[in-house]
Amino acid sequence: MRLLALFMLLGFCSVHAASHGQEAVVDLRMSGATLSEVFQQIERQTDYMFVYKIEDVRAVDRVDVNVSHAMVKDVLASCLQGTGLVYVFRDNVIVIQRADDDPETQVAFTAKGFVQDEKKLPMPGVTVRV
Repeated sequence: MRLLALFMLLGFCSVHAASHGQEAVVDLRMSGATLSEVFQQIERQTDYMFVYKIEDVRAVDRVDVNVSHAMVKDVLASCLQGTGLVYVFRDNVIVIQRADDDPETQVAFTAKGFVQDEKKLPMPGVTVRV
C-alpha cells in the first residue's frame, strides 16, 4: 500500500512539473532584432527549440524586446502581436505558424535513421537538425 502511495505521489509530481513548462523566464534586451534572433536567444536561455517556416518569419519587421524575468509565452505574444503568426507549445518545441494555417491540414512526421561515415560505421555524437 505504501509503495502504491509513493508511485502515485511521484506521478503527480511529474504532471505538476510538465504543466509549468511554459512558465520559463528569460531576460532579453534587443533592439531592431529579427524574430530569428529573438528565437535564438530564447533557445540559449531555455530548453526550448523553435520550429518555423523561414519565409513566415522573414516577412515580419524587426522588433525591440526589453524584458527582465519575463515568461516565454508573454515575450512571444508581444513579439508576434500584429504579425499574423501564432505560437504553439509542444513539449520542449515551440512551433511558430501563421494564424490562418489549419492544424488539420498539417502533416506530422517522424524521421528515424543512422548517421554513418563512408565506411558505414556509426558516427558518435552527431546531431541532425531539420
